[in-house]
Amino acid sequence: MAEQRESYRVWQMDLKSAVAQLNQIFNLIANRLDQLEGLRGIPTVYTDQVEYPGLSISGQFAAGADGQSASFQNVIYLDNQGLFLKDTDGSHYLILKPGSNLTENRTLTITTGDANRTITLSGSTELADWFNQSVKSNASPTFSAITLNNTGLHLLDTNASHDLIIAPGSDLTADRTLTLTTGDSARTITLSGNPTLDDWFDQAVKIASSPTFAAITLGNTGLHILDTNASHDLIIVPGSDLTADRNLTLTTGDAARTITLSGDPTLDDWFDQGVKTTSSPSFAGLPIVGGATDHTTIEADGTIEFNGAATVWNDANVGGMTLGGPSATLPDEVKFTDEAGGDTGIYSWGFAVGEKVTGAIEIPHSYKEGSDITFHVHWQGNDAPTDTDNVQWQLVYTVAQNGQTLDAATTITIETGYDTQYEWVTSAFAAITGTNFNMGDQFLFELSRIAASADEYAGDAVISTVGFHYEQDTVGSRQITTK
Repeated sequence: MAEQRESYRVWQMDLKSAVAQLNQIFNLIANRLDQLEGLRGIPTVYTDQVEYPGLSISGQFAAGADGQSASFQNVIYLDNQGLFLKDTDGSHYLILKPGSNLTENRTLTITTGDANRTITLSGSTELADWFNQSVKSNASPTFSAITLNNTGLHLLDTNASHDLIIAPGSDLTADRTLTLTTGDSARTITLSGNPTLDDWFDQAVKIASSPTFAAITLGNTGLHILDTNASHDLIIVPGSDLTADRNLTLTTGDAARTITLSGDPTLDDWFDQGVKTTSSPSFAGLPIVGGATDHTTIEADGTIEFNGAATVWNDANVGGMTLGGPSATLPDEVKFTDEAGGDTGIYSWGFAVGEKVTGAIEIPHSYKEGSDITFHVHWQGNDAPTDTDNVQWQLVYTVAQNGQTLDAATTITIETGYDTQYEWVTSAFAAITGTNFNMGDQFLFELSRIAASADEYAGDAVISTVGFHYEQDTVGSRQITTK
């Protein structure tokens, strides 16, 4: 109680002193107003000051230029001990004072707007500790990091009516980083509902990945597939407006397949009839097997044609004993002999040097017109050779064509070695050019044995058949007299 009485006594003394000071100020004001009454029309300023320990109150008086008005202002000056403001329980003071030597009078302005404001300071800070850039509402400040409480980062929407709030949705055990990599381009993330990454991804979807999807929907720019050197795209896209979802099914079977398109075909370009396994389609021509050059074709009338490498070889032969000639040069009739030297009882012509026969063979209807033919002789030697002996054949031929006269005959030869008794041998002449040959032409010939160049075989050369090999491109001819 004694301390409270002492405080009360001191407070009473301070109050009496303050009242006395105010009385002095009021008297000063009254005196100065009386003086100003006599100075009308002369702008004049007078200043008086009343001192009080730690306090200076100045009264400033100004006479107006019209001589009819005057103004008075009070200014309170404090020394560097500062302005003492008691705290909320009156136990201590908050002291406001300059912290440095000023080179001239400075003004500290605190603008609260029309509302109560609170400045909360922690530690001894300077504005430079807080700000090195503008942080006004219209500024775009940059920070090394910013920490917000769990109410999140608030971003105004497009018309500034609501906030998009970005906030963690779980309790983290350590600081975590959410990185959004846009590349050097603007990006947009569109969310519908409350998805998680597990809702979107259960596999890698990087460029190097090979993801699998139940279905995928693309815009009408289509499905882009890089070509073999990754320079251009093959784009698969619908070419019309569909009235409902449609399926394009490609069934390859269990094998790799290739679709090769030339031009812009439609199914109508390919199909005007059923071509299923149970169908009986008709075609103007049908390549059965092979490529554009090498294939077999069934033509509209059913004719089978072999093209390119699909052609085959055939024989046009006649039996040796069917051949004839002048008796003076005909070979002897000789029997074929088996491998043990036994007589088979089968006869044919046995040629000695200088003997000959003549004959003719029609070029078959299956012949590929204009192709070469190869004349040949099948024969056997009954006598033992001395080592490797030689038999030389000569063919004189010409070709008769319907409605044409004969060309001069041509002579060719072939020499064949013979080294094994009873062996069967084929002597094939060089190919005969058939550029002008047609099916149905008559191949007329004389076949003779002539002297060998050396080591003549002493025995007879017994022929079985003679004729020519020819290239065949059809089974027969389309017409009786024309290919």
